[in-house]
Amino acid sequence: MKNNKKGFTLIELLTVIAIIGILAGIIIPSVGGVRKAAKKTKTKAMYSQWASAIELFRQDYGYYPSFEFPQAEDGDFYNLLTGDPTSTLNTKNIRYFSFADDSIAEDSAFGVTDGQIIDGFGNPNIGMAVDSDRNGVIEEDELNGAPGGSSEIRQSVIFWSDNTSNTADFEEVLSW
Repeated sequence: MKNNKKGFTLIELLTVIAIIGILAGIIIPSVGGVRKAAKKTKTKAMYSQWASAIELFRQDYGYYPSFEFPQAEDGDFYNLLTGDPTSTLNTKNIRYFSFADDSIAEDSAFGVTDGQIIDGFGNPNIGMAVDSDRNGVIEEDELNGAPGGSSEIRQSVIFWSDNTSNTADFEEVLSW
């Protein structure tokens, strides 16, 4: 009796495994790039929303507030944007922004304290500058160390990521 079982040969199996390995080698590095691009896009959107919220505050109160970063969940920046009754700046308790849970640090990775406001990369070091004379341009003396090498930026409010903590997973993000 002759055995006519059909199956894969060793060469066919090795060929399929090699093809899968090549495809994995192409796809896996691109996934990391996609994640980094997603974090950068998320951070840029967050900064844009914060800038809009600060601009709304200026429209309601007639001036731009100033803050020092990093900021904590119970700091002036957070309290002002969320309309917290303890805010000394937002006396009308108007809610300009709601912080997502993932924009508040929950662990102490990379020297971040629990409750600090962080960008999409987990970095709490965020810079902010405003057009204090309201001429539509943030001039060199108002830039507060903003990166980019420009002497003026045609915006009213800007935010940027600052890597002073030297976090490994860092990407510079500018709101302008």
